[in-house]
Amino acid sequence: MISEELVEQTVVIQERSRFYRESMRLILPAISNFRILGVVADGEELAQMCEAHEPTAVLFEAVDVQWDVTDVVEKLLKCGSVLVGTYPLRQRPRQRRDGVTLICRNSSAKLVAAALQGSRDGPDVEPFEAQSVGGSETLTPREYQVLALISTGFTTAETASRLGISPKTVENRKQAIFSKLGVQNQSHAISVAMRSGLLGMGPLVRGRQ
Repeated sequence: MISEELVEQTVVIQERSRFYRESMRLILPAISNFRILGVVADGEELAQMCEAHEPTAVLFEAVDVQWDVTDVVEKLLKCGSVLVGTYPLRQRPRQRRDGVTLICRNSSAKLVAAALQGSRDGPDVEPFEAQSVGGSETLTPREYQVLALISTGFTTAETASRLGISPKTVENRKQAIFSKLGVQNQSHAISVAMRSGLLGMGPLVRGRQ
């Protein structure tokens, strides 16, 4: 008999932020046996993709969007998928509503993965500020942003330009990250952060802060 943990789950992700959706595309398969069927930016594309591919789970924006969420949810429910809708930081607790599990956008990637697997156990919210890895010190929001960008392939120069800081500052931040995570290089830092779920739901990169 095949363990449920080994059964592949297919997922479609909708999110207006390219950074967020591409991060989820990268991180979720590293946490569990997820296969990402596709990532889209809006509700219409989401409904079309789910109708065509019938994923086992869907991660989408459920609050503060321009499209009709109720209409899209009705279409998604017909696919029989586990529906996980995200909402802005600290607006409301995780809950079930109309067949959708609502979860805070800055919860850990592990909690998102559990929700996509149909679990309703665990803490309501795991804010980025409270996370640490293997007993290490917590990363600052800026360190998290640097880590998140380099994990998606940004060079030092590109990261500096995106955040409005100097390349030297980026390198200093990277060294601080390596020290806090107890690693020696960038690849190891990304691997540790992905396995721990640290790269899941921290502050989105919006430029200079």
